[in-house]
Formats: sequence, C-alpha cells, structure tokens
Amino acid sequence: MTKRKDLVADVTDGSDRQTKKKSCVLQPTHNDEIPATCHHLVAILSPAKTLNLDVLEKDKPISWTKPSCDADKRRQVVQAMQKNAQTPATFRKILNVSAALAETAKQYWMDMDLNGRKNHRSKPCIYAFDGVAYKGLDIQTLSKSSVTFLQDHLRIVDPLYGWLRPMDAIEPYRLEMASRGVFGDGKSKNERGTGLAEFWEPAIRTSIEREQSEIEKRRGSNSQIVIVNLASDEYSSAVEWPTSQVVKVVFRHAGRVVPVHAKRARGLMVRYMAEHNIQTLDDLTKFDLEGYIFQPGESSPVPFNTSIDIDSSPVLVFDR
Repeated sequence: MTKRKDLVADVTDGSDRQTKKKSCVLQPTHNDEIPATCHHLVAILSPAKTLNLDVLEKDKPISWTKPSCDADKRRQVVQAMQKNAQTPATFRKILNVSAALAETAKQYWMDMDLNGRKNHRSKPCIYAFDGVAYKGLDIQTLSKSSVTFLQDHLRIVDPLYGWLRPMDAIEPYRLEMASRGVFGDGKSKNERGTGLAEFWEPAIRTSIEREQSEIEKRRGSNSQIVIVNLASDEYSSAVEWPTSQVVKVVFRHAGRVVPVHAKRARGLMVRYMAEHNIQTLDDLTKFDLEGYIFQPGESSPVPFNTSIDIDSSPVLVFDR
C-alpha cells in the first residue's frame, strides 16, 4: 500500500448546469498551487454462493456487458476446476460442499466454455448472485437510472472473473476466493500453491488502473478512484490500491458486528448509493436504511480531516 497525505474539501463543478458536490483531496504541487482531486466512488462487494438461475430478458434494464478483467486467467481457473472435477474427493475438498452440491457444481464447471461464450444460463452477475447482501440490494426493484449508476460505481471481486461490473454476463459456478488447492497444493514441480486472491490481484489492479485512466479522460486528470470496501476480507485482499484511497465500512448491531446483519447492510448501502446518486464520502455517511446511523466518534478521521500519514484504510462505522 502507498502512503500519501490527504486533505479533504468540498468543491463545486462549474461545468454542469446543476452544481454537484464532490469529495476532493487537496494536494500541494511544485508551483504551490492546490488543485482539487475529485473522488470517484467505487463500491466493492463479494459475490454470493447462492445463485438465481431464473431467465432474465436480454438487455433489461440496460445492455449486458462482457467481463473484461483477464480472459486468460479465467480460462486457467476453468481448466483447473474441470481437471479437479475428475477427482471427486479433491473437488469436494476444494469447494467444501456435500456430495450433492459437488455434483451440481461439477456440472456447472464441465458445461463452462473456456472462451467465455454465453450459454442459456448466462445472466448479468448482479441478477445472478442471490446471497444476503444481494437481498439487501434487491436489484429487481431498482430503476434503470439506478442500475446505470451501479454499472459505473459498483464492482464485484470474483474468484472466476476477477473484477466484474454489475451487467457483466457470467455463467453459474461454485467457487470461493478462499478455496484452497485450485491449482494444486504446490508440493509437486508442476503445481502452484497460489491462492486465488494472490492469483487475481495483478489483473484486478490492472483493471482498476484502466478504469482510473478512463475516469481521468471523462472527468479530468484530477479525478481519483476511491474504493468503498463492502467486501469480506478474503475478497478485498485481492484488491491492491493505495490505503488512503480505500475506505472500509463497518456495520454493527447493538455495538457488535453480526455477520448476517453486516452482509445485508452492505447490500443496503449499495442500494442507497444508487438511489441517491451518492458522489461524495460525506453523503455516504448519511446512509440510514433500516436504522443504521453513522458513528463519527468511532470512525477514522481520514479522509475527512487534515493531512495525516496513514498505514491502514480509513474506516466508517455505522451502528443501529
């Protein structure tokens, strides 16, 4: 992670007819000018083991897109899992599932196209994932404009595809980022003991850098991606970005983190961002769905206060 000094301020963008509030980092330059570095918030979520395989009408509510992180790495994962599926004991150990679930998962992997061509079960990932967080997000009830917002401001860290936009079409699969032994245990000469987070980290970093370049072209060279970390640790560990540009969000229930409530709250926050067109970290602290309230006294002062060198990500705490 990279150290940097951050100073946050609110500025207005005079290029729009309507004044928009942006969360910005102020940094000194060699000529003593202080340009405003405006944040582009990108929330990250973990995928879900539970899938919704119901058929979704194509291009609804917006056009489907194709995963673009690293097709070759995806191919390597598919090939490895198709090989693992030939040994039931190994396959079940990797997935940590029952024999019945392993059989279903095996069918998913064996039906998968190495080149990523869609099949009859393909659908955008935001409609395919159906876990607790996605129940909170409830994508089916969001407007077209909200889904369009998410396509630009939400990414899913994935063990098969790496870095997904909401409308990226995926095939059903069973795998977790923490799954061990996908590429072998590393004991033999031809096996790699690499974990999936480590395997995907360079490709995910490249994807973020590519998006950073695109944002600079759209909004100017003073724009900076800030990641709102709503993913679990096993998934967020695959995302390498300067610590001052990654904001971790903690959800508590009566003062303590309850996993099932925290998972739902992550989806609720993504929904809140989409419905309210959240563009600033300050506006994000106004999140109040299902009784959550921002706890400023227990949250990190960065990036809201003055210049501070930091070694860990800023933290926003919400409780109810």
